[in-house]
Amino acid sequence: MPDTKAEILEALDALSEERQREVLDYVESLRSREEAETNEEERDPAENPLRDFIGGAEHGSLAQDIDEELYGDDPA
Repeated sequence: MPDTKAEILEALDALSEERQREVLDYVESLRSREEAETNEEERDPAENPLRDFIGGAEHGSLAQDIDEELYGDDPA
């Protein structure tokens, strides 16, 4: 039984040029996705550029005095 690569080549030979290009596009998308997954696994979390911004804004100040803004001075 032929190996997978040989089977793929045999199947490609039976396809039109247009279909072969579609197969190539698919293979390139698989390769790109695999590279992205590999790069993501190798990435050091300490080198994340957003890490320096964590905690840069206090969430409490975002809603400070929101009740007064929405409902006026009367707390009732």
